Amino acid sequence: MSEKSITPFQRNLEHWEIMHARQTIALTGDKVSKAISGNAKKLVTSANQIIISQESIARGLEEFSIGMERLSDGLESLKSYFDWSFSEVIWNLEQQRALLIDIKEILEAPLDTQAKELRKRAEEAYKNGWMEDALEDFLESEKKNRYDFIVHHFLGNIYFFEKKNPDKALSYYEKAVKYAAPKSPYHASLSLLHQGRIRYLQEDFQKAYEAALKAVDLTPNLLEAHFQLAQYCSALAKYDEAIEHLLVAINGDYFYCVRADLERDFDGMKEQLLEILEEKRKKLSLVTKKRIDKADECIQEAEVYGANNYTPSYQKLKEAKEALKIAKDFFKRNSIFDYINLYTNAWKSQGDALDSLINSLSIQISETESEYREESDKDKKKKEKLLAWRFWICLGSFIVTWSFSKKFFTAFGIGALIFIIIFIYSKTLFKHKNWYDEKLSSLRNKSSESKEVQNQIEFKKVVIEVKKEIEVKKENLLKKQDQEEDRIARVIANFLPKKNIDL
Repeated sequence: MSEKSITPFQRNLEHWEIMHARQTIALTGDKVSKAISGNAKKLVTSANQIIISQESIARGLEEFSIGMERLSDGLESLKSYFDWSFSEVIWNLEQQRALLIDIKEILEAPLDTQAKELRKRAEEAYKNGWMEDALEDFLESEKKNRYDFIVHHFLGNIYFFEKKNPDKALSYYEKAVKYAAPKSPYHASLSLLHQGRIRYLQEDFQKAYEAALKAVDLTPNLLEAHFQLAQYCSALAKYDEAIEHLLVAINGDYFYCVRADLERDFDGMKEQLLEILEEKRKKLSLVTKKRIDKADECIQEAEVYGANNYTPSYQKLKEAKEALKIAKDFFKRNSIFDYINLYTNAWKSQGDALDSLINSLSIQISETESEYREESDKDKKKKEKLLAWRFWICLGSFIVTWSFSKKFFTAFGIGALIFIIIFIYSKTLFKHKNWYDEKLSSLRNKSSESKEVQNQIEFKKVVIEVKKEIEVKKENLLKKQDQEEDRIARVIANFLPKKNIDL
């Protein structure tokens, strides 16, 4: 084939496959995890100093752990670690997701045994890399159920990645989008992104842009869709729009900073991109500096309130100082990755310092209350003893005064006065009461304030978890709603003549 007869799609696909080495579909989840993590680390080593410091790279402090639980959540969880060289693999992993399994059951419900077996056989062949067998069975499966978007997406993959036939691939991805949208906007978005990638390789950036834009409309929280839309905007010189969507991706997952920095499609807006990264670095610097200062302040308060004097609080204070030291080391490196890494350590430092402070205050409150009771009891016993001897003390005073003055009334007056003084003294409060009350009040107030700050930190953590839970519940609710609609549709279909049921 001559150089002139090579289409832009073929040329770009060849270049793309060199730049993004494809992985075999038969890879196990563990190998996929390692491959994606390895890809992330390779990208980071080439990243701008604004994003990650060379010191962090040299020390291997960047972590890209892609566990099986994340793989099972598909592209939504992998976010920026996803690479289109893994798109076939991830689609295969999608088949294990509970969300898609439920949809499969609905799609298969009205099918006969032969149709179900065809589809399962095709999927097995695809997973093992037997593409001709998979293609034959998927095409037969399509005839049995033309509304099965999963089959259409499989066929799109085969024609895209194996047959290098963009027109056929586009045709099947379009069908996948059409039939997936009512049941699973997320999977419709995946097919749209594949459409967009083909258009991109054909250098039809406008249609690539339109496909990615639809994906964003269908699944606004899909960060990869925003990132790819930003790519295509940049290719069309729509730089303001590119920045808008790029910021959504970056704010959702900081690793998109690396992807953006290394992506050649952003070369035309490199200056603006660097401004975005610099602005993010400055914002993170301010936020993390405040967090470090808060942790430092808590450590100093813990020391002022004697946390070093008690073993349990001293141990926590030591841990807080170690976490703060790590955070400050990250801060000096002045990069986006390092700021994000330090935030966790600064947060831990503040939490440990608060634990130390509260523990120390609790011990001091307990000790002060005990000392207060002891001193108060001593004072009470002393006064009771003085009251018990008051008659004899007064009598002695009377005798001594009378022996010197020889005046009865003078001696009697002195004795009576001493009696009254002893009585009044016995009724007075413990002289150190106010001092102890003020000290206990100060310690309790500080303890209350510290616990309030601690509760606020815990509340923030709970809020983050609740937000995640709400998203999951929202997705499950929509899925149940779709299932119920399909169930009703099947019930209605049972009352219709069989010939009217078109699969």
